[in-house]
Amino acid sequence: MIDKSEQVWSFLFSRYMEGKAFLSSAWGSIPEFSPNEFCYITPLAYPVAVLEVDVMERTREDFSVVEKAILKMIKNGISEPRYIARLLGITESYAEKMKRLLYSNGHIGKAGITELGEESLKEDKSIKLNEAKQKIYVDGIAGNPISIREFINEKVFRSPAKSGSSVPHLEPIDQVETEQLIRSIRANYTDYVDKGEFSLHINVDTITDITFVETKYAIAYYLENAAGECMIICQCYDSTAKSMKKRTYWRALYSNRLSLLERYGLGGQEVTHDYMSSARVTQMRELLEEERKTKEEQFLNQVEQLCPFNWEKTQIEIDDPVRIVISKDSIGAYNKYILNMLYGLGRQGADYIILGITFGRYAVIESQDEDLLELARRYALVGTSKEKRASIASAVDGLLLSEQGGALFLDVLKKVVESIELDD
Repeated sequence: MIDKSEQVWSFLFSRYMEGKAFLSSAWGSIPEFSPNEFCYITPLAYPVAVLEVDVMERTREDFSVVEKAILKMIKNGISEPRYIARLLGITESYAEKMKRLLYSNGHIGKAGITELGEESLKEDKSIKLNEAKQKIYVDGIAGNPISIREFINEKVFRSPAKSGSSVPHLEPIDQVETEQLIRSIRANYTDYVDKGEFSLHINVDTITDITFVETKYAIAYYLENAAGECMIICQCYDSTAKSMKKRTYWRALYSNRLSLLERYGLGGQEVTHDYMSSARVTQMRELLEEERKTKEEQFLNQVEQLCPFNWEKTQIEIDDPVRIVISKDSIGAYNKYILNMLYGLGRQGADYIILGITFGRYAVIESQDEDLLELARRYALVGTSKEKRASIASAVDGLLLSEQGGALFLDVLKKVVESIELDD
């Protein structure tokens, strides 16, 4: 029989590790970023609208010698195939065939050379207009061009319900606004050209029709500080960057204060801040606030289920964020969470529990116990990679064998990390 408590812990631990991955990436690529400046942090299901666009595409190809010569003759009033054939030294049937080709390309009509034919001669290229269908992605709350492939997080869902239990989502544009968006794209379609993989091609000449297909949801992050300033950011990928470290970056999708983005080096990007998008974010914030008010006890219970602390010897400050102050006496058991927590404590001076199911509330793990902090710092220094941390965990498991106990675990961990030489 499957142990339900173990299932719950595994679920919470996986969400905790997702939160740590977000923070690690943000620390590495957003200047001056610190989670301590935000009281609420949560993953977010962000809408991306999928549209199908019927277009006329303009192509340019080299003329064949005969094709160009016949088009010039028609421009000068020579259109009879027998005269064309005689002047060019070709058969009359071939001249008729080339006229049909020019007609199908739109270069000539019943009245002679067309405007497109004139343009083709002027540019010395055979310019053609062809019907085509293109699929484009746009920001689901603002209508700005966006590529879902830019989201490095591969979790893309067809409905917010599939984005995970309690993960908030933004409502996409409604039918009336969809019609407004379609009119806007028609009038300003060049704004949607060459903006990524799923944008209009550079050879679009005119738009003949636009149809709404569906809304998808991609994972982004919502952050809000005590002053009510908020931003929505997503992690993106740039394959053209020379440095591997610079290939991932964070893009701002929304902020109610552009100065907040400038503070973190996210300014200067195209972000959403119009009335309708702000109204949707405000609606989401109100829902989050209501959920937090009614589910504080559930949040604390989830933290207690994740962390195997001796809670009688642990300080908890109920605030936003919740602050948990631990000492050696707090560690009453050993599991994967404890090692990950100690690594965060040793590297950043604190560990953060962002579960993604707590409506933006998160917890900060801190310590004033110098012995515990020194052990955590030593562990962070020697556990510089996942492989090294896995090796340390294996050594600890081997020494502990089947024994349990917080003090014993810390003694064993200290023995293991002190036996490892520091990298130069």
